[in-house]
Amino acid sequence: MELNSKSSSSNAALREKRSKLHQAKLNYAVVQPISKKEQSAVDQLILNYIINEARPLETVESLSFRALVNGLNPRANVLCVKKLRKLIESEREASHGKLLQTLATVKHVCLAVDMWSTLKRSFMGVTCHWIEEETYKRRSAALACKRFKGRQTSDAIAKMIQEVMKNFNLTDKVKFIVTDNGANICKAVKTLQEEQKKSEQQKRLNASLVKESDGEVNIISDEESDSEDLDFVDIELEIENNGIISIGDMLDHLIVECVDDGGNTTLYNSAHLPEHIRCASHLLNLLASADFDKVLLTNCIFQEKYNHAIGCQIKTPCETRWNSKFDAVEDVLSKDQDKLDEVMSSLQLEILDDTDRILLNEFLLVMKPIAVYLDILQGEKNNFLGCVLPCVLKIKQEIQTITSQNMQPNGFGAFIRRGILAHIENRFGTWFQDEKFMIATSVHPKFKLDWITDEIEMRSHRKLVARKIALLQEKEISDEMSASIRDRDPLDFPSKNTATLDELELFFIDKEKDLAMLDKYSKVKRLFLEYNTALPSSASVERLFSAGPLVLTARRNRLADRIF
Repeated sequence: MELNSKSSSSNAALREKRSKLHQAKLNYAVVQPISKKEQSAVDQLILNYIINEARPLETVESLSFRALVNGLNPRANVLCVKKLRKLIESEREASHGKLLQTLATVKHVCLAVDMWSTLKRSFMGVTCHWIEEETYKRRSAALACKRFKGRQTSDAIAKMIQEVMKNFNLTDKVKFIVTDNGANICKAVKTLQEEQKKSEQQKRLNASLVKESDGEVNIISDEESDSEDLDFVDIELEIENNGIISIGDMLDHLIVECVDDGGNTTLYNSAHLPEHIRCASHLLNLLASADFDKVLLTNCIFQEKYNHAIGCQIKTPCETRWNSKFDAVEDVLSKDQDKLDEVMSSLQLEILDDTDRILLNEFLLVMKPIAVYLDILQGEKNNFLGCVLPCVLKIKQEIQTITSQNMQPNGFGAFIRRGILAHIENRFGTWFQDEKFMIATSVHPKFKLDWITDEIEMRSHRKLVARKIALLQEKEISDEMSASIRDRDPLDFPSKNTATLDELELFFIDKEKDLAMLDKYSKVKRLFLEYNTALPSSASVERLFSAGPLVLTARRNRLADRIF
């Protein structure tokens, strides 16, 4: 037994030794190439990475990047820069096509426009905003971030805006254009309106113009209308007590008369002219910065104290960040006083005394409503044009409620309050008589007419909304009326309790505040979608430009305009 075990162990050792001496076999198996489907998936992943991370296109030529991709999938081929450019262009065209299909179903849109300059290059940003009819959700899309060459004149800006509108078939759908308060861009919107007036004059939108001649009403063709003086006949069917609007009033609201420098009168359809809205957030920023500085300059003692106190900011105010000054002062006062004094002493700065702290606390007390509602108006998802007037009204009310009991006897709070209230009235006073703001607020379920305290003003808003709904209804039924006029019962009298008035009154007394309640009021819903399509702020374009520094880096500053 012992001999057998020794022989078996020696045989095993011998076999192991022989196996080590054998020549290794070569593997002649063919590596399967990557399939088209797999390669397409790899290319798409690379494309998504380059676009989402804003990486240079030359990244795909990097040896380390190629090693990374081949390490994850040895069979994958890394695409070249030329193919990457083609894929980016194909992706752009596909996105453009999808956006065109979406915008084709939208009735009203709002554009936000702004300019941006960096590295000696200028760009125009245009974002588009609309509301989904079914869900009432705010939808947004970036239409352009185009290179702007040459001087930023109003004519050049207007021309580029018009090109963007035509590129997305939005010429007749843009209801509002929101910009900041720059003189050139505001004038550009006015120039754009003038251009569309000329276009309306040529097309006439297939509308007939009415001429009053010797007591007769004649229909003038487009060819005749260019050479004759044109007037409108006001066919009165007005019953004011019942809220029925005359046909003449309806025509007056659609047809606008414009007299040029030569005294020539032009009649054009105003239905498709975009209205200009100045950014409410930017105006509030000016109120908290430029207007506050004006208040500051009217009192030398206050100016000296403020400059002394404000010089110790930890957060540095920035003009493009609209709440930065308020945040900076709030940050200073939130720090531990002893530690802050120690830091300021080490920096050889004057330490804030009790008077300085009183001043800064009263500054925050007065300016806090502006900071709070400015943040609300900069929103995008649940923000509408109808939010502007209630926000401004709330700012005024909250500042007015700050009494002397909330301030120190030797402080400057009352002085700041008076100055800011005066500038609020100066900047926003006319907005409370602007029809677009009045209608947008009155048809918003959250506000309706509840924000109005004056009974006369409330009746004025109700009458305005009723008139606008009547205009919409008249446009819908005009064809039906002309077709059925022969079959009308000669003894038929129209009901005084019209459906329009009933629906509007039911809407105003309805206690629901959710947007979904608009489904019960079809006419009010149409008015809401038309006027609240607009955003009250151009902050969306600012957010678009915030991605610019990620693209225009030192290694990407020669990126072509089309790829940018």
